[in-house]
Amino acid sequence: MLNILWATDDLEVRELARLSDAAQAAISRVVNTLEAKGLVYRTPAEHDRRLVTVGLTALGRAQLEQAITSQAALPTGLTSQVFDSRTV
Repeated sequence: MLNILWATDDLEVRELARLSDAAQAAISRVVNTLEAKGLVYRTPAEHDRRLVTVGLTALGRAQLEQAITSQAALPTGLTSQVFDSRTV
């Protein structure tokens, strides 16, 4: 879900659910958790206060970018360990 928000900016919960292929209730529970951790924020939609948009906070964006960077470094490290163990 964080990846979707990073790529699209703010989204309504229903659109986030559609893109995640998940139920709105499930997305709302995840958003509750992420909001409590300071990773996302909610804003009532201007045109209809019953609708809520969700977006990444600066902390959420920073943590996601750190995770992406760390993940990108993994294959190189894992590959070198595999080849090193085969040549010994």
